[in-house]
Amino acid sequence: MRQPDVRVQVLDMHAAQMPLADMCEALGLGDQLTPDVRAILEGLSSETVDGIRQAIVDWVNSGAGNLMPINCTLDGEIPSAPAANVAIVDSGGTPTIEVTPILP
Repeated sequence: MRQPDVRVQVLDMHAAQMPLADMCEALGLGDQLTPDVRAILEGLSSETVDGIRQAIVDWVNSGAGNLMPINCTLDGEIPSAPAANVAIVDSGGTPTIEVTPILP
């Protein structure tokens, strides 16, 4: 993340415990929040949200660039919520947000 003002905004939002969906809206990503994606974000456990917060804060503070620490294997439309498993995994020493489909 190269824009210092956005870095500060993201860190401040996480420090204030802003809900993840609200953060997306505040960062101008609201058009990517389908009702099902919003439902997934709002349905995450507090433990998972804390892990996501820590992974993002670590990434922002590392200055690692524009590639967020996320591995998402969802393809196309999300059929219905919850349609994804969200977990924090270690990827070579980097906390990474992993999003995988729930298969029928």
